[in-house]
Amino acid sequence: MLHISRSNLYKRRCDYIETQRKQQTSTSTDNQEMAKVKAIARAGESVVEQFTYYPPVHHLGSLMPTRLGNILRASELYAYDRYGIDSVIIWTRLRPLLSNEVVAALETSGTARDFMLLTSVLSEAFTLFWCPVLAIFTSNWQLFLPCSLGWPLAWICYHSAVQSTLAFSEQVKTVFDLHRNDLLKALNRKIPSDAAAERKEWRHLSLFFYGSHELKPSPPEPAKSQNLDELVTALTEFLKNMNPPTV
Repeated sequence: MLHISRSNLYKRRCDYIETQRKQQTSTSTDNQEMAKVKAIARAGESVVEQFTYYPPVHHLGSLMPTRLGNILRASELYAYDRYGIDSVIIWTRLRPLLSNEVVAALETSGTARDFMLLTSVLSEAFTLFWCPVLAIFTSNWQLFLPCSLGWPLAWICYHSAVQSTLAFSEQVKTVFDLHRNDLLKALNRKIPSDAAAERKEWRHLSLFFYGSHELKPSPPEPAKSQNLDELVTALTEFLKNMNPPTV
């Protein structure tokens, strides 16, 4: 029940952001130029918060009960919304093709996130364990102060983990933006010519990897027309061979 109430809390926040964005955008029709600029800026801030911290508005049924979970869910749904890529199944195929620099950046953000989360959990567990023990076995209340510091430390570490997750999420989005075609090339698939063809191609690949779809080979690319200079050179050589010089 707790995770449902937390998910509903974030859903209400998303609804509020969307309402604020619409209201701020509508007020930008005011005649005063400065009022327009301020309203558009506030609407832009709402869009940034929605884009960064939560899944898209048409995926609010996928909201998670934590801020960190919603950031990761937003990065998962980004590739699907933009390109029709099922990031859960495609990521494991794409990651081995990434350069060492890209992988190092992902690992750095992921390690920082995991370390802060572990520190947060250990700090909270330390306080939960030792405060009752001290209350039972000692009357020295001065010992409670260092033990109680585990709560604020856990809060600080969790918010640091959220920031590291933000960096990781943006890096994942960037990987799909810049390197998704590397997987198509590795699979010997034709690069789609438009957005509709790309979404169709990734949908077929996802179904193929799930084992519920047969993947047809890409149609061969049309042969490239020869350069005019190359054609003239070839024709000249052919004429020379047909009419060898007489001695």
